[in-house]
Amino acid sequence: MQSSLIRRLLALPLIAVLIVSGVAVQTAAAGIVGTETALEQPVGSEQQRLIGLLEREDVQEQLVARGVDPEHAAERAASLSNAEAAELTAQIDALPAGGSAVVLLLVIILLLLVLR
Repeated sequence: MQSSLIRRLLALPLIAVLIVSGVAVQTAAAGIVGTETALEQPVGSEQQRLIGLLEREDVQEQLVARGVDPEHAAERAASLSNAEAAELTAQIDALPAGGSAVVLLLVIILLLLVLR
């Protein structure tokens, strides 16, 4: 008799906890993302990385030395699509580590001229 009373006293709070925890849990909701929503995503990290490279002082000095206005280059980089920025950063990543900044700048200048 006493064990049945102990079971009831333990079972009732456990049942209450399980019910409350089941109610408090939120379920995840998923939906279909439309094409327009997917295309309107914010500037990608690749584009931000490219703009960050153009903001470096040594890169700006090299751009000026080659007759390219750093502000114009930054505007052009900001106007790149996410795919173009990803392609450009992939080319930059393919450069050898410790390679000269000249090669990097030549790639950027070449792409800016091609995109005109």
